[in-house]
Amino acid sequence: MGTLGIIGVEYDQMRVMELKAVEAFEAAVVDGNGLINNLRICKDEQEIEQLQQAVNILESSFEAVLPYIKPGVTEVEIAAQLEFEMRKRGSEGTPFGTIVASGDRGPVLMDVLAKRKFVRENSLLWILVPLLMDM
Repeated sequence: MGTLGIIGVEYDQMRVMELKAVEAFEAAVVDGNGLINNLRICKDEQEIEQLQQAVNILESSFEAVLPYIKPGVTEVEIAAQLEFEMRKRGSEGTPFGTIVASGDRGPVLMDVLAKRKFVRENSLLWILVPLLMDM
């Protein structure tokens, strides 16, 4: 087994426990943010096609759900309908649940999927949609 000389990490993305685990190796730990960010920017043709496929699934799913969004429908019902539409179009599900929040709860999206009614006409609706696909 070889030895590690240098380990590049994303300091602005790491939790303390992860950094401590990396530091346990007998290797130099360096900031890899620049290199990793440059790799994220470069997409090959296959990655671009897969991203476009995900965008197409999301767009058509949103279009299918729009008529369903109206006062009296709960946030949970909207999230469930959106997930259903995404699966019909090829999504393999979500890595975590779709979050829908309306009105003043919008800025606190992680406020959980409450069963609050989306009752106010012309209220702002916040939707956090994770899409899972076999890439």
